[in-house]
Amino acid sequence: MTTDNSQPAAENEQLDGSAHDAEGVVVGSIDMTPTWGEVGLLLWRLARSGEINALEAARKDYMRAFAGMEVLNQLLRTFTPEQRAVYERVMAEEKAKQDRY
Repeated sequence: MTTDNSQPAAENEQLDGSAHDAEGVVVGSIDMTPTWGEVGLLLWRLARSGEINALEAARKDYMRAFAGMEVLNQLLRTFTPEQRAVYERVMAEEKAKQDRY
């Protein structure tokens, strides 16, 4: 216990690893960016519901996703077994996210 009314650093730390200052303002951020699997699920749902304007607005996302997949396909032959295992795990996780409709 301190006599100057200041809290030890551990008491200022939040569950997400951020901290707050003396006024109680939270410092730090939470990444809410969807994964590509989640984006794929969203686009699939938009397609099924006929949201053509939304799908057309996402054209750059399609371009980026498919170009990125080609890059990954070309890199696959250079992967170590450990890298290949990470690829296979993440691919399965992302495909599973898209299978929830």
